[in-house]
Amino acid sequence: MNENGIIIEKNDEIVTIEITKEDIASCAGCTLKSVCGNPGQKLRKIKVRAKNSKNINVGDKVSFEVPETRGILYSILIFFVPIIVFLTPILAINNLDDLIKILLGLSGMTLYFVLLKFISIRIIPVINLMKE
Repeated sequence: MNENGIIIEKNDEIVTIEITKEDIASCAGCTLKSVCGNPGQKLRKIKVRAKNSKNINVGDKVSFEVPETRGILYSILIFFVPIIVFLTPILAINNLDDLIKILLGLSGMTLYFVLLKFISIRIIPVINLMKE
């Protein structure tokens, strides 16, 4: 999907791009657009690794393409895996009290999201930015 935005921050090859929901081509037909950030939010910031970050400066208007498979990967990492992490101790451990199993599930989810935050820099897509 092709998107447009403005560079608002740049650290080496990591670039933060600000885009509005109206500029997001895929949002118009998406049934999950209300769960992507705040439903009333007009601006959205995304971080990407740019292949050609040396040519891009803060304030530049850029266009870029994000592979649709990234959306599927992020959906799995954010929605599906935490459910599995939560349910595993509840279903796998039989000899503990239900409250302890729920607390273990919640602790596992918390740990998963903390780890996901730390490894998120590794799964940021590498894209080619083009100045407009």
